[in-house]
Amino acid sequence: MAFKGGGMRGSLVGLLVVVVSGCGALSAETPRVPSEALERSARMLRALDRLEADLHGQSAETHTFAVLVDRHGEATQLACQVTDTHVREIERLDLAQRQKRQEKLNKKHRAMAMNTAMAPGTKLASR
Repeated sequence: MAFKGGGMRGSLVGLLVVVVSGCGALSAETPRVPSEALERSARMLRALDRLEADLHGQSAETHTFAVLVDRHGEATQLACQVTDTHVREIERLDLAQRQKRQEKLNKKHRAMAMNTAMAPGTKLASR
């Protein structure tokens, strides 16, 4: 059984199938040329990748610098504490040395006073 006008419809469908398969064959055979927009996009993505890599490197350098600054601060603080301790010890030793010199001087003066008071021919004060 044939439909009226079925021959025309069948030939249109057949023609459509041939055209579609022909378009597929053409696109498979001819290489696609990337458009300028796609090339520009690819360049921008490569530039973005380089920037991200540079940023990551800068981030690592910044972290390293921050660690070094922290360590320097700690070392400076420790050096100040050691210096303060040394200055206090030097002041204590200086004071002890001055007191010892003064005691020796006083002892020497007392000894000289006793020697002059006991010297022969020297009279002690009488009452």
